[in-house]
Amino acid sequence: MYLETKTMDYREIDALIRLLDDTDESVYGEIRHRLLQCGKSAIPFLERAWSSSLDVLLQERIEEVIHDIQFDELKREVAVWVETGG
Repeated sequence: MYLETKTMDYREIDALIRLLDDTDESVYGEIRHRLLQCGKSAIPFLERAWSSSLDVLLQERIEEVIHDIQFDELKREVAVWVETGG
């Protein structure tokens, strides 16, 4: 199942990205979930943060979130394709 896309202010997205390196897994899980809800609109912000960071943990988590967003988008597109008769 994929998440419903949610519109967020760019400042909120940036704030969430800054919290991605939190060592508390529950905090990371919530931040990740909220970024996934943003959908593909968050990808440019994530890519910018990835390229400007030297933190390996942050870069890995950003890569995971981007991958998951892209996969959710692909599932959404396939579902629409199937519903419209392929």
